[in-house]
Amino acid sequence: MESCPATDKEWHRMRTGTGPQGAIKRELFSDKESLWGYSISHCSPQIEEMITQGEFTWQRCHELFAQQGLMLQKQHHGLVVVDAFNHEQTPVKASSIHPDLTLGRAEPQAGPFVSAPADLFDRVQPESRYNPELAVSDRYG
Repeated sequence: MESCPATDKEWHRMRTGTGPQGAIKRELFSDKESLWGYSISHCSPQIEEMITQGEFTWQRCHELFAQQGLMLQKQHHGLVVVDAFNHEQTPVKASSIHPDLTLGRAEPQAGPFVSAPADLFDRVQPESRYNPELAVSDRYG
């Protein structure tokens, strides 16, 4: 296995510590994509777009995550993102995907949190799914 130097983006993430430390270490040292990294790359830009355009609703948010094989759920007093097809994966705090994905920030715009409907995956077919064996270098390279 050939060793590749870390990219500027990877070194910045390692130095600044943005994101869950376990996820960052997984991506840097094993070259395996974390659920956090997958969620960031597949959902964060669209969430930002929904929020800036004033179009954020719980339904649209659930549909966006479902398109990527993920689910947004309430856990304790906050929100988490989970792999909809592998419940063995450790959930990721939703606010680490986008800083506005907290109950305190999202509920004033979207109303009280509404769980994903039971038929969500009957209506929304995933375009992709998280694969814990995917090399993170494939995503950036």
